[in-house]
Amino acid sequence: MTPGDWHADLDALADGLARRHRDPFRTVPRERFFAAVAGLHDRIPRLTDAAVMVGFDALAAMIGDGHTLVETDGHYRQLPLEVFWYADELRVVRTLTADPRVCGARMLAIGGVAIDEVHRRLQLVIAQDENAWYVLARSADRLTRADVLAALDLPCGAPTVRFTLAGPDGTDFAVDIAALPPGTAPDWPEPAPDAPLRSRHPDEALAYSALPDTDAAYVNFRRYDGIETAGARVVARLRDEAPGRLILDLRDNGGGDYTLARDHLIYPLWAVPNINRPGGLYVLIGRRTFSAAMVTATDFRRETEAVLVGEPTGARPVGYQELGTFELPRSGLRAHCATRRYRFSDVDRPAVFPDQRVDPDWEVESSDRDPAVEWCLAQGQ
Repeated sequence: MTPGDWHADLDALADGLARRHRDPFRTVPRERFFAAVAGLHDRIPRLTDAAVMVGFDALAAMIGDGHTLVETDGHYRQLPLEVFWYADELRVVRTLTADPRVCGARMLAIGGVAIDEVHRRLQLVIAQDENAWYVLARSADRLTRADVLAALDLPCGAPTVRFTLAGPDGTDFAVDIAALPPGTAPDWPEPAPDAPLRSRHPDEALAYSALPDTDAAYVNFRRYDGIETAGARVVARLRDEAPGRLILDLRDNGGGDYTLARDHLIYPLWAVPNINRPGGLYVLIGRRTFSAAMVTATDFRRETEAVLVGEPTGARPVGYQELGTFELPRSGLRAHCATRRYRFSDVDRPAVFPDQRVDPDWEVESSDRDPAVEWCLAQGQ
């Protein structure tokens, strides 16, 4: 890609967002948006390819909703870490680093820059008009993209990135972590058979687990692909085994076609009397419950006896969704923008809020327990 190529793609991106989005300048004035486009044009000759793409991310984020974005992730160096915000603390919850101190440590700084400042800079590339829980989820994800951090003037351009962490005894330590090449995802090991329910069967879109010594079953609903057959298997197993309660987990579901869940899961579960009754069905939601998964949560609340448990969702029930996709001419990058405004609630609230709030708790989760699942299992005992 030459600067001329990037200039052409930038014009195509700006034009596509302005023309295709349902309401592109609802949260950002048109003049401010195109001033940012002009500013990026001026900087392109001095930027790396990755920094230009981060600039594209920032322009898409200005529109404000979580469905307007550019598919740039495969072109960034990724750090082999998974991090999560517990209130105002950022913890490493998974890592491929050999240092045993890293997993579970509290993150204090990246490249010598305090984590609060890192989080502040990341807001530039995160859509701000979705909600606060979406911002937390995206912040944790962006923190593992070395090229995004480098483009935000953090010292992360070298092959390794220095993290300052606090161990369980409160002692600070530094560790250098090598970033993976662009297009390379961390090769996470298979979870142990006794891993927390949420971690098991990571490749299954709809994973069923019987819970010994309880009257409950657990289903992790991660994705919509294949739900036609997977949903039928789950419902058949519930009818055959007849558990007294079902815990359905939507916390890691980023969306898909919400109509499939209605036809192949919600309405079939509605007809299972031992599940669809007061105290029989719990649906777990959280900050990564996004797009169609948020809609499915509202459908469960409306159509069944489900109790929603966990955090607020990472998507607004009244907001901009549906991907309108177009390709940038020189790089071939795919850009998306929200083409419809949906109203899945009679009240315009920032999220779908649970009936029972159970926030993530590091002290509980560090012992391989799940506070939301534990709350559900404690009901009726």
